[in-house]
Amino acid sequence: MDDDVAPGNRFGSLRPVFPVRNLRRALAHYASLGFKVEPYDDGDGDGYGFAERDEASLHLSLDVGHGPGATTSTSVPATCMSRTPTRSTTSGRGPASAG
Repeated sequence: MDDDVAPGNRFGSLRPVFPVRNLRRALAHYASLGFKVEPYDDGDGDGYGFAERDEASLHLSLDVGHGPGATTSTSVPATCMSRTPTRSTTSGRGPASAG
């Protein structure tokens, strides 16, 4: 199926941003699924983090008002927009603690 897609029209990677109501809990959840997790802190308390596994990189953004049916989330810190995913070195298990 991929053979008929022109090379210039392929995705290199995706880094979706998911709004979460509790960042610490979300990071712990993804760690339990084998993701390498890392909170992002630039000193202004944005409430942002990353969950990475294999080639997948998820961005988690704190949005305490987010709930079912919501269609918007908080803004993404500018310094996170160019983040390149790192390769996970875990063996299918997340860290013992999410921070």
